[in-house]
Amino acid sequence: YVNENLITLIPNELGNLKNLKLFENCVVSIPDVLSKNSQLHVGIDNNKGVKCPNYGKCGKSFGQCPNGQCCSKKGYCGKTAAFCSPSKGCQSEFGTCKCGDGFGQCSNNQCCSKKGYCGTGAAYCSSKKGCQSEFGTCKCGKGYGQCSSNQCCSKKGYCGTGAAYCSSTKGCQSEFGTCKCGKGYGQCSSNQCCSKKGYCGKTSAYCSVVKGCQSEFGVCN
Repeated sequence: YVNENLITLIPNELGNLKNLKLFENCVVSIPDVLSKNSQLHVGIDNNKGVKCPNYGKCGKSFGQCPNGQCCSKKGYCGKTAAFCSPSKGCQSEFGTCKCGDGFGQCSNNQCCSKKGYCGTGAAYCSSKKGCQSEFGTCKCGKGYGQCSSNQCCSKKGYCGTGAAYCSSTKGCQSEFGTCKCGKGYGQCSSNQCCSKKGYCGKTSAYCSVVKGCQSEFGVCN
């Protein structure tokens, strides 16, 4: 046990232990030689407390913020928009970054989750789990599901509108969202029909000539 010593670095020599527990210290990071030691269990509790000389700081020299806090552009931990807004320089590699009303969009192609946090992975990027496309990227396809709000799923698995996402000739995935057709979008794929309003599908709403099916951009019945 190493308690209340306010140490910032864990000595490599402690790697010969089986269990190492640190309580109320100021550890910035765990050395690779220790973190890669499968025989050693390291437990760190109440780290980087108010007694630490660099309390409240984050970044390359100080590490991550504790307790889900955000790391500001200037390297300080906090929870308001000044710390958490990507547009104000929130550093996602050193803490949480938020998105949505009052925080704005995520940066670096990250997704904005239902609860307003920036990140990657299905918990953030899946539309069915509440990904907010107006505040970041949303993904689709295997592991992510369908796009929402009549959006299209691109060949690379991103939700959006416009030909890059919606054109079948550019790889629009109809099983995970809407695909469009007509001028600027081209033909539908997989024997689909192009409706009067320029959407690809297979029901009579798309395929009926009476209802405006466009034969130059797909099949019509």
